[in-house]
Amino acid sequence: MVEFIVPTNYDPKNTRPHSGTRPIIPVQMQLPDGNKWSESVLFNFDTGATTATDIPLQLLDDFGYREVRNGRTRPTYKKRVRVVGMEDLVMEIPCMLQDEDHYDLFRQQKNRYPLMRVRDLMPYLSIVYNLKNTVLRTRDMGVPPEMSIRGAIMFPDARLRSGTPTSSWYWNRWTIINPKKTSERKKDWFQWCTGDYRMIVKRSLVDDVDIDRKRIDSDNSDAYASFEFTESTPLGRLDNVLIDARDDDADFARGGDPRNICGGLSILKSWSRVIWDNHSAAVPVVT
Repeated sequence: MVEFIVPTNYDPKNTRPHSGTRPIIPVQMQLPDGNKWSESVLFNFDTGATTATDIPLQLLDDFGYREVRNGRTRPTYKKRVRVVGMEDLVMEIPCMLQDEDHYDLFRQQKNRYPLMRVRDLMPYLSIVYNLKNTVLRTRDMGVPPEMSIRGAIMFPDARLRSGTPTSSWYWNRWTIINPKKTSERKKDWFQWCTGDYRMIVKRSLVDDVDIDRKRIDSDNSDAYASFEFTESTPLGRLDNVLIDARDDDADFARGGDPRNICGGLSILKSWSRVIWDNHSAAVPVVT
């Protein structure tokens, strides 16, 4: 029974949704000889990840791999991994060798981290995503104690659902609400994406409910919106939070169709995310 707490890079003086609250956690991979472990590599523990966990760029030589040529199939391998600080918990998960374009992102962007697909970790541990830290506990510790906090809400169990924008298991139906004209509201798929540090909402959806926005760059506008977690039990809310209204023809995450990818301060100041087994929940932040 092990509990491990990892601080986030939360800056209380920076109230922008880009100030960084991602769960960046040190991980090692077992090397091919079966006896040694790799150097520590920082991973982003991301509920939004669809493909298997990245094999990091810096470990390609250790495994004797070459990055995949663009356009070719990216192979997946079973790898044994462990979190630095929880060395006795060895987890076997699928990991993917990525292509050249993907690895170029890590060469060019120093604030980008390989993704850990969270759903593959659920046979081994639970995770609680807080504003200032991420709490990992071995599965034998049972239901996370945060679930006893008054006001806890449950989302539908994590699974692949029909009609979602990606194959991630953590999509839910939310309702976006114009905080100035609350009759203006619309349901859509939203993903509480722990791997992102901002609240990204499709601009078309923001415009559908007539929310005012202010252009901040070529792809994004600042806006304020309210939300209902339409599928939660009991019903949860976010009121008048800062969002990025992103142009539908802009880039979203690592590509793909426009979609609502929600994370960072706008959520974590109000709700902590709790995941164990295939369960998905949230608890209110006590201030």
